[in-house]
Amino acid sequence: MAEAILGKIVQWGLLLLFLFIIMFAFLNPKFGLMQKIAKASLSFERFLPDSPSKDVAADQSLPKEATSTQQKFVNEISAYSDKSNCLLKFSDLSGLEDTKLDLSNFDGKILSMIQKPAGKAATGGIKLNPVQTGKNLQLCKINAEELYNCCLKDNGATDCSKCGPQIFTMVSSVLLSNDKIALSSLQAGEYNYAKGLIFKPTADRTCFIPVYSGWFTMPGCEASGDRLDDNCLADIEKKIPNCGESKPCKAPHLCVAASECRGSVMANEACQNDQVCCLFN
Repeated sequence: MAEAILGKIVQWGLLLLFLFIIMFAFLNPKFGLMQKIAKASLSFERFLPDSPSKDVAADQSLPKEATSTQQKFVNEISAYSDKSNCLLKFSDLSGLEDTKLDLSNFDGKILSMIQKPAGKAATGGIKLNPVQTGKNLQLCKINAEELYNCCLKDNGATDCSKCGPQIFTMVSSVLLSNDKIALSSLQAGEYNYAKGLIFKPTADRTCFIPVYSGWFTMPGCEASGDRLDDNCLADIEKKIPNCGESKPCKAPHLCVAASECRGSVMANEACQNDQVCCLFN
């Protein structure tokens, strides 16, 4: 009986000793396994992505001039929503300063945001202050060579509206500053563009006009790839009417009721009463 009790005591003693050793190995603040695991986790922490810093969150204010320029631009490209085959003029964008306008097609409209530089490198930025056009609009760019061959080359047809849809291409996004433009459909990089001018081939399309400097080219209007010689801009303004102007409907166009027009409605040519100026195809 005494031997059995002694055996139990020895077993319990060994068990307690074993538990003590395990607890010491895990919990010792200097040499314990938990301390080593904690150190290891801290060493891996540097490989985790940084959480947003307070400095970035606090740096999201925008110059009032930039937001005013953004709103004015959105209002201007939303104007003349019933006009097509015309040039829409917009105001100077110098108020953006070092920010850019990020434009994209969203839900049938154009969504604009201000891209503010982040950090020292100008390779990206924070997009803030979303403002959407009130009218259904989509972004596009002119097809420089198609437009040139149709109505600019050798004093071609004076009515560029007859060129058809081949003179423009839809784009999904545009990054715009006062001097440069980057389009989703062009190769990476920024290009010059026709400042203050947008071509509206249809009522719901807003096309930018990428250009290059004609200083070192032959005199006159030319096209190269996706861009027009900036010498073409004077010809464009002569041959494509301003969206804000109207002229009388003249032959071969006819003033008819809208239901009778089987062709294109010339939005920049006016008729009396409720008639429209129709270009019969």
